[in-house]
Amino acid sequence: PTSEQMGIQAYFEASWNYFEADPPSFLKHITHAKGRHYFSDGILHMVELFAGVGAFGTGWRRLGNTVIGVCEWNESLKDLLIERNPEAVFGTDFNQVNFQAWRSMFDQNSQRVHCTAGGPECTPFSGSGKENGMDDPKSNQITGMADASQSLGSCVCVIENVPNIEDHDFTAVIRYFRSKDYHMVVNHYVEHVMNGGSTIRKRVFPTFEVGQMAAVMPPVDMTNT
Repeated sequence: PTSEQMGIQAYFEASWNYFEADPPSFLKHITHAKGRHYFSDGILHMVELFAGVGAFGTGWRRLGNTVIGVCEWNESLKDLLIERNPEAVFGTDFNQVNFQAWRSMFDQNSQRVHCTAGGPECTPFSGSGKENGMDDPKSNQITGMADASQSLGSCVCVIENVPNIEDHDFTAVIRYFRSKDYHMVVNHYVEHVMNGGSTIRKRVFPTFEVGQMAAVMPPVDMTNT
């Protein structure tokens, strides 16, 4: 990978180091659910969306799990992602991928998708963009992750984005996920320097679980939103 790719990788792996020290709710729930009807084989599968250099997948594999699908539009990263996930299905254009077909393929291989994770475009919400929020056409990548997760039958969806997302009608995102039976159970806030990094980058990791899993931990209170 290029120096830029390695820098991005180092940042996100620092975030995953934090997760390994204090696993987010979806890992706790999955661990709790092992041996029950959710995950009878004990092998946890991820599909990584908007993968970038594959940092989510790296953290996932470090935790002893498997990546079975990867989607990333940047062709220059394809070889890197395939090298790291040689057995995974690869897709380029998120909007063109038939995730229902992927699910059928996984079902044939007796592979259930336990988690989808990825970093959709942050410029609609960050200072580096125009901060048009949900009015930005690229903001639909986030709700698209809800659609993809539902099509894949994923139990959990984890999103990486900038903290400013909470200032741009994030409740609409939460409602959309809820319409797909995904409930936000936690929103981890991470600073790079908290994990041994040297940049001022800050990120949030909203975690959504399907209704029957979210019941283990009550979903975010939406009464007044």
